[in-house]
Amino acid sequence: MMKIVNIGPLLTAGLLGLTGAGLSGCHSSDDGKDVVGQPATEAASQMAQQSVMFDKLSDKLKKLDGYQLRVVDTDQGARVLLSSETYGVVITDATGKVLGRSSGDDKSVDARLVANAQDGSDAGLWVSHIDESENVLKLGYFDLDNNRYQTLTWDQQWSQTMVVACLSASTEMTHPEHTELTAWLISEEGMAYQEQLLITQNGVTSTRVRDVALGEGVVACSVDDWDQKLYWSQENIGLLALNSDEEKDEERLLLAALAPAGDLQQAPTSLQVLPASGLILATIPDQEQAVIYSPEGGVVTSVNFAVSGGDSENPDPITSVALQKHSDSQWHWWAMTDEGKYLLTASSESLVTLPERTSQDDSTYTVLPTAQTDVVNSFGDAADDPEVWVNAGDAGRSLIIATDKKQGLWSYKLDGEKQQFLPRGNVNNVDVRYNFTLIQDGKSRVVDLAMATNRTTENLDVFAIDQQTGKLDFIAGDIIDGSLGHPYGGCLYSSKNTGEIHAFVNNKDGLYQQWRLVAKDDTVHGEKVREFKLNGQPEGCVADDETGRLYVGEEDHGIWSIELEAGESSELKLLDETANGHLVADVEGISLYTGKNGQGYLVVSSQGDNAYVLYDRVTNEYLGRFRVKANAALSIDGSSETDGLAVTSANLGGAFDQGLLVVQDGRNRMPSARQNFKLVPWRAVEEGLHKHQSEALADH
Repeated sequence: MMKIVNIGPLLTAGLLGLTGAGLSGCHSSDDGKDVVGQPATEAASQMAQQSVMFDKLSDKLKKLDGYQLRVVDTDQGARVLLSSETYGVVITDATGKVLGRSSGDDKSVDARLVANAQDGSDAGLWVSHIDESENVLKLGYFDLDNNRYQTLTWDQQWSQTMVVACLSASTEMTHPEHTELTAWLISEEGMAYQEQLLITQNGVTSTRVRDVALGEGVVACSVDDWDQKLYWSQENIGLLALNSDEEKDEERLLLAALAPAGDLQQAPTSLQVLPASGLILATIPDQEQAVIYSPEGGVVTSVNFAVSGGDSENPDPITSVALQKHSDSQWHWWAMTDEGKYLLTASSESLVTLPERTSQDDSTYTVLPTAQTDVVNSFGDAADDPEVWVNAGDAGRSLIIATDKKQGLWSYKLDGEKQQFLPRGNVNNVDVRYNFTLIQDGKSRVVDLAMATNRTTENLDVFAIDQQTGKLDFIAGDIIDGSLGHPYGGCLYSSKNTGEIHAFVNNKDGLYQQWRLVAKDDTVHGEKVREFKLNGQPEGCVADDETGRLYVGEEDHGIWSIELEAGESSELKLLDETANGHLVADVEGISLYTGKNGQGYLVVSSQGDNAYVLYDRVTNEYLGRFRVKANAALSIDGSSETDGLAVTSANLGGAFDQGLLVVQDGRNRMPSARQNFKLVPWRAVEEGLHKHQSEALADH
């Protein structure tokens, strides 16, 4: 789903004309000991004496018919956002003075800060809210300098009733006219829809990322942008979490359960991620409590609350609480009663010492894909390993040859369109070499070769590639004998000494065999010339024909190098490892970018953290690491759990004039679909590396 619409008209601020009263409240009665991570029952009993008394901020803010509140710390002070069935979204300052609002019958409000690109100061807020009367998500931009509120709408057609929504921003936003946000919309039926929102001068482009079934009864949600975790509360279950990063496993976690399985008497009606610490504040009206949880589910602290001067016989329960940390010793609380009759406020001493997040790991930069292939035919974990075949006569007609390890071999054009399919069964790794001479009836013809390991036939598949058209024809004979068992990974090597093409193939026990490929009767046969062994399970490998080095990956250990020629040393040298190096298991695809004068890069898939690691081709020294993130403008998701990858330094034209990187995508999103391969201009990889290295030098 992708919609592009125009930006709506500006709304004026302060339409309610309300003024606020001063703040008052009382303080905690406990000594505020730190109990991070204790079990809920034990921690709650220790915290039972802590309490906060709320005061009504102003009678002029009564009858809001509010649903939820959020508080955002800004350079101009606190900004309180209230979703109201009567007034829409209401934005006030810390005194309760109304600064801006939208129209509508709104609920489930959320917001994210926008920074000034010049000096980093706070410039505005992106505000999301569900308009119940229209059953759509709306966005508003609130300018902190002039208090103007601008509403953005776009065409949405929901077949289910939307009840909960929350925002996420994975990067710092520095300009309201080009912003990428993620919105989670959750329906009454319990379907969660993750939407990528690209906001430009032309309006909002909304792209479906994925659908996640949560189940009925979702009450509230909140996203931790730092850890990319979605938290939600659900009737009959409790407080839960999953990865908001679509490129990771969901990893659902139950943080707090309803009785009798847990201590909750009610699903929280409001959630707030405390951004500085990553803790979760949950409002539980039936227990007249707000509880702060750790991301793992332990209770950090809890507080009882009440309303000063309230009706003791028919009290209005507090259903939405927000916490603003003024200092290490002072907290400020905001609250709303059932159906939002009043906005409430209180101050307290800090109840615990909250952990502070210092800085995020910035050792990994990001690049964007500019194209993707059609999906493979097979469902599940099927797409595996790509290779780039360069058409020497017309580089723009080069191909991506890739495996569907459940069905066979595909070739794709550079725009990702399928060109040819060869149903060969369980093929795994693929590689390409050029200018192989086939002989039949005394006549010779020159072709390029593609080789794929085949677990169905327990042999190697060899294909002739027509050097003009790129058409593949199966020509393999008996390449390897049965001594290897099931072949797993493999790669090709063209000897600069003899011109022979060799195949390296391995099995899951770590055994490698080297086979010389020999032309005979217009087909190809193999002659075994060497064996060597890794201690663990290998898969990917790549040969540097110019330097005479073979690089092999050991999935749970690291990268090794070995001499290519059969007569050379078989000593394995460790290049990098998972234990104390730059890789996160499994070590998967490996490829080589060959530059001028022997320069270039070794590129390795670090599957365990959805990243790719770069090494200097000459020295083998570590250079940097990157991830492939979603290109919202093109509605192409990023890549994750990459098995195979391929890179070429050839000028393929257009965006690929400095080469091309192709990576397998283990989770194909935007929308969810069968697996495929993502295409990244090498220019982006190299420019990102140089920028990252320059920034690192400047920091030191």
